[in-house]
This record gives sequence, structure tokens and C-alpha cells, in this order.
Amino acid sequence: MVQFMKTFTILLTLLFSKAYASWGPIDLSKVVCSSDLIVLGEIISFEEDYLQVSFLKEKRSTIYRIAKVRVDKLIKGTHRAKELRFLTPSEKKSTGGFDHMLLRKKLNQKGIWFFNGRDRFSGEFLDYNHPDFPQSIEKSSEVISMLSKC
Repeated sequence: MVQFMKTFTILLTLLFSKAYASWGPIDLSKVVCSSDLIVLGEIISFEEDYLQVSFLKEKRSTIYRIAKVRVDKLIKGTHRAKELRFLTPSEKKSTGGFDHMLLRKKLNQKGIWFFNGRDRFSGEFLDYNHPDFPQSIEKSSEVISMLSKC
């Protein structure tokens, strides 16, 4: 009976909760080694409604915007400009029931930003979409030391 109540409680929580996303732990050293570009910086602006991705079969759609980051320090990769742009979900609600899984960035958000590749349609950078990112600026020396082990 106790096991049934635990299972029933979990099912009810999942059915009526808006938090369905489950994020597992991520190995920072693997992310450091696999990233094409790592910078220390701050989001200074957004370009809204830049791109809409629709999945017609699943009847869902997400609107993306461009986040512009001021690059304070280049940690890995080649990027000469003092700013860079990357795709990130807009503040506008997505359709199709997966809006709760989107990690939205904030203006003036600072950190160590990790990028892996570029979007094949827009050419904009793609960041790691995980709750652990961006990493805190205080971890910059740890990230730099991980580079020597790649």
C-alpha cells in the first residue's frame, strides 16, 4: 500500500505539475574539451523574433532571438570581435507543450559561455542548453586549467 501511494503521488505530481524537464549532471571537463569557443562575457542585448522553428508533425513551435554577448575574455577558440551572437529561445511562449524545458537567457547575465558549432540556417553560434550554463565567472581559472588536459 505504501509503494502504491508513492507511485500514485509521483504520477499526480507529473500530471499536474508544469515542471517536466529532467536535467542530468554534466561533466564540465568534457564540455570544455568539446567546445569550439569559450568566452567570459555578459549579455548586452537581444534581437527579438529572429527565427521561428516549427515542427508541423508534432504541432509545436519555438521563437528564437539573438543574444549579443560582450566578450571580456577569450578562453578557447578563435573570435576576434568584442561581441558575439548566439541563438536562444525568446521570452515568448512556445506552443506544443514543451515550453517548460526552454532555458531563457537574461539581459546582463554574466558568465563563462560555451559554444559548440553554429546553426546551419542562420550561421549564429549555438550555446550549451543546460541549467549549469553559463558557468560562474569565478570558475574561469578551473576552466582554463581543464584546457591543458584536453
